[in-house]
Amino acid sequence: MQLSKNDRWCLVGILAALFFVYPDLFFAKSGALVGDHIEQHYPWAKLLSNSLRHLQFPLWSNLIQCGFPIGAEGQIGVFYLPNIILYFFLPLNWAYSYSSIVHFAVAGIFTYLYARQMRLSCTAALLSSFIFVFGAASGGAYYNMPSLKVFSWFPFMLLFFEAYLTNNKRRNLFLVAVGIAFSLLAGYQQVAVFSLIIFYFYIALRLFLFRQSNEGHGFVFLRIAMILVATVGAFLITSPQIYLMFKLSMMSNRVGLTESYTYIGSMSPFAVLTFLFPAIQYVFKANCLYIGVLPLVFVLFSGIDRNSRKTTLFRLWICITTVSFLIALGKWGFIYPALIKTSHFYSFRFPSKFVVFCVFGLSILSGLGYQQLFEAKPIDDSKTNRSVARACLAAIILIVILFSGYLAANSILTFGQPAVFNAGQWFVEHYIYGKIGHPHSLAKYFNDLITVIQFTQNSISPVRCWNLWAFVMILSGLYFLLWLHRKGANDRHLHLLGICLILLDLYAYSWIDFRLDMDTYQHALKSDPIISTLIAEKQSGALTRLYGMRPYGKTLPLVPSANMLYDIEDIGIYSPLVIGRYHETIGMFGNINDSNFSYSPTPEFVKNKFKILNFLNVSHVMSAFPLKQRELRLIDREVASGIYLYRNTDEHHLGYVISNVRWFDDWNSLKETFMETGFDPSRTLLIEKSEGMKIADKDRDRVLSSLPVRQAGPHVFSGDPELLDSRLPRKSWARPFLSPGKHSGMTESGIPDAIKKQDESIQLIYRADDFEEWEIQINQPAFFVTSEAYDSGWKTWVNGREVPLLKAHGLFRAVWIDSAGVYKIKFRYQPFSID
Repeated sequence: MQLSKNDRWCLVGILAALFFVYPDLFFAKSGALVGDHIEQHYPWAKLLSNSLRHLQFPLWSNLIQCGFPIGAEGQIGVFYLPNIILYFFLPLNWAYSYSSIVHFAVAGIFTYLYARQMRLSCTAALLSSFIFVFGAASGGAYYNMPSLKVFSWFPFMLLFFEAYLTNNKRRNLFLVAVGIAFSLLAGYQQVAVFSLIIFYFYIALRLFLFRQSNEGHGFVFLRIAMILVATVGAFLITSPQIYLMFKLSMMSNRVGLTESYTYIGSMSPFAVLTFLFPAIQYVFKANCLYIGVLPLVFVLFSGIDRNSRKTTLFRLWICITTVSFLIALGKWGFIYPALIKTSHFYSFRFPSKFVVFCVFGLSILSGLGYQQLFEAKPIDDSKTNRSVARACLAAIILIVILFSGYLAANSILTFGQPAVFNAGQWFVEHYIYGKIGHPHSLAKYFNDLITVIQFTQNSISPVRCWNLWAFVMILSGLYFLLWLHRKGANDRHLHLLGICLILLDLYAYSWIDFRLDMDTYQHALKSDPIISTLIAEKQSGALTRLYGMRPYGKTLPLVPSANMLYDIEDIGIYSPLVIGRYHETIGMFGNINDSNFSYSPTPEFVKNKFKILNFLNVSHVMSAFPLKQRELRLIDREVASGIYLYRNTDEHHLGYVISNVRWFDDWNSLKETFMETGFDPSRTLLIEKSEGMKIADKDRDRVLSSLPVRQAGPHVFSGDPELLDSRLPRKSWARPFLSPGKHSGMTESGIPDAIKKQDESIQLIYRADDFEEWEIQINQPAFFVTSEAYDSGWKTWVNGREVPLLKAHGLFRAVWIDSAGVYKIKFRYQPFSID
């Protein structure tokens, strides 16, 4: 498609509108820094930025979960080209802010170009672009920034697919493959799958039901074959990311799920009220359908006008919009349950994300309705006037119905709270309590029900400012309809009034949608005083790993992954792909959230299992409770928030030599022993018999029969900063393990244990995210164990010879050393190596 002068001005207008609505993003003064953004996306962006500056991909991070394959998680977007360009060339905050701008621009520009490709006028295409970028979809920023990145490529794929149908150029087919690949790499693979489902549904409709008269069967099947080639090419390009994520998913809690899990995040049918009252979207978990009052009128006109209904564009998008809406309903609809029951695939949730495609369809239909109303040359003025009258009547009826529903809901909550509470209790008992993803007690859900009812009542209150604004826009829309009915669509003043109302409406909406996720860097990154204490502890060498103790729902000044901003290791993690075994064991200490559930530990639980924290090399505990344990010394406290910071004075280390071994037939029995009160993982190694098969034949029988019990307990490493700095150059982003004083295995006299015990010692030579080197001296066969997460991507060498890596306690890394002596042990993360 050749761009005209008007097209170029419209594209400039899209960028100008973005600058007008989000000026702070352009000057990198603010970004998406609220909620998950500051706890996950921004810290991961910092890690990506630091790694790319050193010409490396961050495939593994020691900062969370005692080690985590963060590149496999997907949301960080390690292999996503726009991420690589932005975070390599720009400072962190500029790259993070411009990531939003770039994807808003991609969404807006390619929505405009797609609409033009489908023969909408410049103004109509621009209207569609504005609705998608600034309406309920927020250009794709549905829930979080990775969603924005994925959804923004949806119109890109549509544009070049249509261009390929038009001119049969392979360049367009290649760009379709690029769009598919970018969607898969952008950071939210589930949403990418949703996007591809709708994209292929569009292709099926376009080629089989709504193809042009000159597109015969040969044309159709050839195009399908070429699209399959493009898809295969895209999947080959993205195969490294898909491979890593699939492997991680198989170790996470995303396997073995039931059908009920897939219905989590179904959109409530009552969310249709957000067509007029967007401020109440948070009653429906941010599910919103708002596109503006007048654009809704244009959508109705596109369905009422006979000429509009005859177009391929209308037929395509009325089908896709309807199907997307029905899928978004999840368990409240019939399409999504049918898909789930047919496929038996239970790993995805939040079908409500299909709302974005519904909103995109509405934006296209609105542009079509606008064009037919204001710009099309009528064949019969009387028929056009009748269509206008019917559209006005339909819009008024819809507004009255939705407004009546709003008033009814407000009246019920105001005057019938007891009945609402009783109905809510029934709903909780039948649809929430005891269901997957809802692990809490019935009493807690009933208490939460009171809060939900009060929140809902406040949200839909007629005196709430945003609802008052909705009333203003509704009245303005009604005035517009009356004027339209009286003056007709040819009135220029009416045309100008409509454009101004739409822009004002969408601009105001941005303040209750995407802007709520924004904050200034100065405010969001303001350090808490207790964090300053932690930083001082780290600088002194006393801080090794942090444990955050908090009940579910309560926050701490530093939570995973915000700890990454300060280069502080935390045993906690927040990710949907937490290692399943880690969540089942260490997860019971809390602060480990798989986005479904996080445990709420008690002080008594922590006291009974404290030896596990020592094994994990936890040096500090940040707690929402006062803890009374002899091992913990209070070093800071925030009185107002009730947060306590403790230093662990007990012995704790990163590496151990263990010769007392217990073998287990399966993980479940091993897990029970590991979580027994008083169990010390540093003194007894629990290992599955299947791991014993990795050991060389000559040692296997001896090892499986168990080694003799050692009375002396574990041996620990000693850290010598001088030695560490002299062995290998340390990069600024690497975190060599330096723990002087008592916490590094030194005696009170400052003499390392390795010097006092000439025949046995453990010394960490170098430590980075993807590489470790140790030197140990032992006097008999034993296992060398580190309290760092196991992953099959880690390769191990002992004195230059590659050896198998074993699962210590089913979770961590272990190496079998078959005889006494001095050994250099190296670990390197190589997830793509072939055994």
